[in-house]
Amino acid sequence: MPEMLSLILSGTAGFLSGFLVSIPAGPTNVTIINETTKRGLRYGIFIGVGSVVMEVIHSSITTGIPFRAMRSRNRAFQLDNLKQPCDSVRPTFSGAGVP
Repeated sequence: MPEMLSLILSGTAGFLSGFLVSIPAGPTNVTIINETTKRGLRYGIFIGVGSVVMEVIHSSITTGIPFRAMRSRNRAFQLDNLKQPCDSVRPTFSGAGVP
């Protein structure tokens, strides 16, 4: 039984260390680590939550505005344009012997 406990502890330590090493060291993560070590866990959590809120706002702005603009246009015009072939697109071939 002690061997099984040692195996579980070793596996858990390996998993946690691998997980921590795999976190990308971007500017937000470096700031969170820096502030957590200087001021404490509370400040690190506040910076992380603020970063998540800003990402949600940014994502909703960048994805919401184009979709709203597409809904407001005339749908019949859009469908007619989709049915017409595009003259500027040429088929491409790959393989041996194709010029």
